Amino acid sequence: MMRAEFSEFQYAYGCTRELEDGTSFINPLGIPFFPTQVEEATRGYDVLFRGAVAPVFIQYKLAEYISNRRGKEWPYFRRPYFRFGIYPNSRSGQHNLLVDLSAEEPFVFYCAPTFIYRYSYLRAYIDRKITLKSVFVPCKGLPYINDTERHYIVYSLNSTKGYWCSEPQIINLIHGWENLAALYHKNENTFDKISRVILRLEQFFKINPEKDISIHKANENNAIILRIKYIAAFSFVRYSLVLGLLVKR
Repeated sequence: MMRAEFSEFQYAYGCTRELEDGTSFINPLGIPFFPTQVEEATRGYDVLFRGAVAPVFIQYKLAEYISNRRGKEWPYFRRPYFRFGIYPNSRSGQHNLLVDLSAEEPFVFYCAPTFIYRYSYLRAYIDRKITLKSVFVPCKGLPYINDTERHYIVYSLNSTKGYWCSEPQIINLIHGWENLAALYHKNENTFDKISRVILRLEQFFKINPEKDISIHKANENNAIILRIKYIAAFSFVRYSLVLGLLVKR
């Protein structure tokens, strides 16, 4: 078993930079929002991109690389594979928070690399291909943890299927952000239309409600309400416009 030669923080930074700014093969997602340590304990994700289609929530993980037949999960692939751990709920409620969040939001993922060497990270960083060489694991459909065991997600290079262990369960994988982006934009007219409208209004009026400290500290649902109020107040004071919003439930 071999561990990554770079830190999780390095990996997370490289991925976030590409998703924020975009690359030659992906469009930018815009400003990333990072929860505080206290907030992360109650929300589960490392970073949130509001996006123009729907919010994207990501929890970064570093994987171990198992290259010999003695690996416990070797029979699933019969070739070298990667594995990252999921803490039991008694140690961290992070996983269950992500599963709960994925029941409400369409784009909630674990994100992990398909490389472990430092030079591979540096090359991918320079070429802006870290997300291209990463795997995104949808949290929707993953088992809820109710025991004290440590579980694992295992995957191999270029495989579209992975496994949830210890009790094996096949899970779907998405290799590279460009494949995920195709799904993301395919559902552009399906998910989270209200946040898209809010974002376009903010861009139209050239305002940034995130400067308001109360919005910055609010949870996702309250932040949406506060952003709507901010837009309505701005448009009325500046242009004497009264905005109305109809929401279909």
